[in-house]
Amino acid sequence: MAHAFSFAPSGYEEQTRPIIKLSRHRDPVETLWTFNATRDHDYLILPDGRADIILRFRHGSDGRCKDIVPTLVGPSSVATVVSIGRNDGFVGVRLRPGRLGILGHAANLRDRHLSGSDAVHCIGALATIPNSARSVQILIDDLLSVVADVTAIKSDAAVDTIDEALDHVHRSGGRIGAGALAKTLGLTPRTTHRLFLRHIGMGPQLYAAVLRFQRAVRLFHRGLTLTQTAHEAGYADQAHMTRSFRRHCGHAPTNMPEVDLGSMPLS
Repeated sequence: MAHAFSFAPSGYEEQTRPIIKLSRHRDPVETLWTFNATRDHDYLILPDGRADIILRFRHGSDGRCKDIVPTLVGPSSVATVVSIGRNDGFVGVRLRPGRLGILGHAANLRDRHLSGSDAVHCIGALATIPNSARSVQILIDDLLSVVADVTAIKSDAAVDTIDEALDHVHRSGGRIGAGALAKTLGLTPRTTHRLFLRHIGMGPQLYAAVLRFQRAVRLFHRGLTLTQTAHEAGYADQAHMTRSFRRHCGHAPTNMPEVDLGSMPLS
């Protein structure tokens, strides 16, 4: 049977084409997204290990975007409840895992939500965002200019090693151990851990746990039983999976409320 998950609320759209180009490295932006709320609601946002740079605003009756507030959401390992009102709007860019080094030491942002002046303090270019804009498209252009400015200033010299590490973690479905990963990369476990903290925001073991949790949620949504889901997602047993669910979202698999998921690749 199917289970009651909503993977994206009404009014949410993503654009995954290349957004920002760097001379040496691939586009740091995984997704450009917009969300226009049609109701007052508390949304449960599941962790996906990514960071988002967001502009939140109110839709004015004249079509303008008003009361714009810049927000920086760090890489998440636990779920967050966000209260959103009817006519609230958002434009955001979701950075690829491994590209968070452009924001400084990524571990300093883990499970943090910075708004207004706090976000500007972290990303100075956000100070150029006005309080209102004529349209959502103009706001999108302004946000992409900020991201381009940030990526032009800071580069990710370790990107090749990070990409290789992430490839191993994702291909294993989060099953590869931290020691085995370090050996595969030709690094010490300590160096690998530092690399993940700086550029991803969490150690390899926690990142793999978040990936495994996301995979389990999707498998359960597709109709697998709890036992099947636990096996396919790489948990030792159903109890192990239930503990993971409680850790990362505060709910057992059979008691999940309506949620919105990030787009963590599961291959």
